[in-house]
Amino acid sequence: MENMRILIVDDSVINVNKEFKIEEAGNGREGWEKMIKGNFLPDLCLLDIHMPEENGIELAKKIRKFPALSNCLILFISFDAHRDIVMQVKELGPIGYLIKPYTTEKLKEYLDRAQGLKIKNEKIQSAMIVYGPDEIRSELNLDNVAYVKLVEALLEQLEALRDKIQILWNEKNFIKIEELMQSEMKTRISECVTLGLYEYAQLAKQTIQDQA
Repeated sequence: MENMRILIVDDSVINVNKEFKIEEAGNGREGWEKMIKGNFLPDLCLLDIHMPEENGIELAKKIRKFPALSNCLILFISFDAHRDIVMQVKELGPIGYLIKPYTTEKLKEYLDRAQGLKIKNEKIQSAMIVYGPDEIRSELNLDNVAYVKLVEALLEQLEALRDKIQILWNEKNFIKIEELMQSEMKTRISECVTLGLYEYAQLAKQTIQDQA
């Protein structure tokens, strides 16, 4: 079994057993570049909350939008124990929130949990037939950077389309909504499938069904 790949994004030192494949970054921007430009796609990210340039929450949101990191697990590690922060990061689906200072045993507990989830994810993936992001990028002859730009542009288009539909809904312009659903929305669904954004494609299809 391949060793778990861990990206540590923290402006202080976190000691992790060297049995894992480890990369480190001092802030969110450096961490993102390690993953995208450095082609290091981690199984687990250890993210501090408060860091210069880009914090852990901002990086976690980018990870959650990037299909190639759909199985990336996130563990937040921070001195900040405020309830508002803890509730905010909970929406990003981390495996835990570890308050500094912590014990070696507690960190190991989370690493063991991540290792178990990694194995479970691999079993699920092996049973799937759909193409993953790696195969898609190869088929489209794209590197990570170009792929990310296409994904980000498409997500922006989907958000803009959603806002447009909401405005038309408030205006009760149902005829125009139907036209958008049958033209632009179907085009966006096709693009989602092409780029491997299967969950977004399913959400878009559900939107069409709800409007029917």
